[in-house]
Amino acid sequence: MSQTKEITSVLDSMPLKDFNRLVRRFCSQLKRDNNGCLIWLGPKLNGGYGRLYYRSRGTWWAHRVAYELVNGPIPPGLPLDHLCRNPSCVEPSHLEATTQRENIMRGNGICAIHARKTVAKCGHAFTEVIFAKGRSWRRCRPCALARKRAWYASRQITIAEAKSGKRPGG
Repeated sequence: MSQTKEITSVLDSMPLKDFNRLVRRFCSQLKRDNNGCLIWLGPKLNGGYGRLYYRSRGTWWAHRVAYELVNGPIPPGLPLDHLCRNPSCVEPSHLEATTQRENIMRGNGICAIHARKTVAKCGHAFTEVIFAKGRSWRRCRPCALARKRAWYASRQITIAEAKSGKRPGG
């Protein structure tokens, strides 16, 4: 669902009668839960995010409408982060405009979980980031060096093996 028009510009150009009707309709789709969240009961898309369609004015994310009604325009290029981690929540105090990276890092996704790790499976601290071929991953330096030494040692051959024409690993 694309936000083809900025919500604030549409709301500002809307006649007062239509604006009041939209606010009443919006508020009729809300319910407060025990956690203080204002839950959107209307149509939902994409993992529980509410959507609001009003006549020919457009389709908007419900949490963005709530934020803009209370706080004004959302800064360009910043998504809203649900501080309560509930995508159906439209409580403006539970929403914060943040960068996409910060929004992801606050979440519980796989990228955020791995980025918060400071210790490798072996117990060593992550001390180095290694980049190769456009991909990045973290390795524990002592274990990476130990693996490299073991591989190098497995490739060494004795003088007798070299004279006999025997190759390492074969």
